[in-house]
Amino acid sequence: MNNPTLRIALLIAAALPTLAFGQPAALPSAEAEALVRSLPKGAEFRSDGRTYRPVAGLRAAPRTASRNDGQSPLQQASPAATTDVVVEDKGPYVIYRDASAVSAAGASLVGTPRVTKGSVVVNVRTGQLGIADGLITAKLTDVGAAQALAAANGLTVEFVAGPIGYVYFKAPPSRDLAAAAAALAKDPRVKAAYPGVQESFGRPG
Repeated sequence: MNNPTLRIALLIAAALPTLAFGQPAALPSAEAEALVRSLPKGAEFRSDGRTYRPVAGLRAAPRTASRNDGQSPLQQASPAATTDVVVEDKGPYVIYRDASAVSAAGASLVGTPRVTKGSVVVNVRTGQLGIADGLITAKLTDVGAAQALAAANGLTVEFVAGPIGYVYFKAPPSRDLAAAAAALAKDPRVKAAYPGVQESFGRPG
């Protein structure tokens, strides 16, 4: 191929997927699994019959529409993210390595990983990653007690599914959802309470 213009055109074409979607390709599954295993984990918690642990050093950035400033979803979400690697491309989210959350040695935590909205968690049995949705799902003996329960536990009521007896509570951004759910579950009016976790998502758009 001796035509310089054609060579340049092919190079641009090869770069278009990265430019269009604004992010590097995710790690191969074996490398991603090894990385997740190597990262420190927080305490176990239950969600809808499954056991999870929050993972230190991973973050989820929502995939956003293209912007005219040329920034990628990761650049928009975190200035440090441009140097980190994408661990998993998960529907409307990108899970990436947030090096600032783990020490340089990779073995100790900078703070304790908590379960807050957008936290990346790992399914203890399957190893699948999930994302905390920021809500606490509670099965009540009487949904009429929802507001009183919210006030007593520092929560707000997001949605009441009266016919099936479920209430979805929202906690303040800095509150550990697993701890808040455990405290809520101690109330005799609550049959069960757990933080919401999503492991699978439909493709965006």
